[in-house]
Amino acid sequence: MKKTVNILTICAVTIIFAYMAVTVERNSAKRAVSFGGPVVILDAGHGGEDGGAVAADGTREKDINLQITKHIALFFDLFGIDYVSVREDDALVGDNTLPSVRERKVSDIHRRMELVTQTPGAVLLSIHQNFFVREQYSGTQVFYAPDAAGSPELALSIQQAVVRMLQPDNQRQVKPTEGTVFLLDKASRTSVMVECGFLSNREELEMLKDSQYQAKLSYCVVRGLCDYINK
Repeated sequence: MKKTVNILTICAVTIIFAYMAVTVERNSAKRAVSFGGPVVILDAGHGGEDGGAVAADGTREKDINLQITKHIALFFDLFGIDYVSVREDDALVGDNTLPSVRERKVSDIHRRMELVTQTPGAVLLSIHQNFFVREQYSGTQVFYAPDAAGSPELALSIQQAVVRMLQPDNQRQVKPTEGTVFLLDKASRTSVMVECGFLSNREELEMLKDSQYQAKLSYCVVRGLCDYINK
């Protein structure tokens, strides 16, 4: 009986959260679209043989990235926001017939760049996870393309939404990538990378693996995007 009650409680919380998200943001999102909102390139970082960071329990960054982008895509569908998913499964997106891993990874990053540069008026939203050798660090942090107009403002809008609605104790600041992330450093369009949390922090790792938390974080990211567009 207790197990049944717990399941029903989880379902109820999920439904309530989804209803609140739709009710609060429906008008905001529709305004964004009606005012000619940009096409969002929704990038789940890494994929395939490029697993990204790996947590102590074996959780791979590429999997969390994909799960979160799928939640974001659901909100985009609900709100009518136009987007292109860079990947929807566990694979690199470049030329996978190339002979070496390095060549395939280079092809992958260039393909992602092409999707941004060849989409008129696109905004890049890249989803990643953080990792550090010391376990105590935690919290979402948004990075932005240093030379692309609108990037600092979008990063700040997303960071503020996450702090306001999900992580009130998060004191991290938005930062430019400054030569550390090819996709953003070479960007000619508004581009941000959301480091959703630290796989190296055991408590945050468990949250990042939880579908309900992923949905809440995804909603905050979408809310920040809508706030930015409406401004």
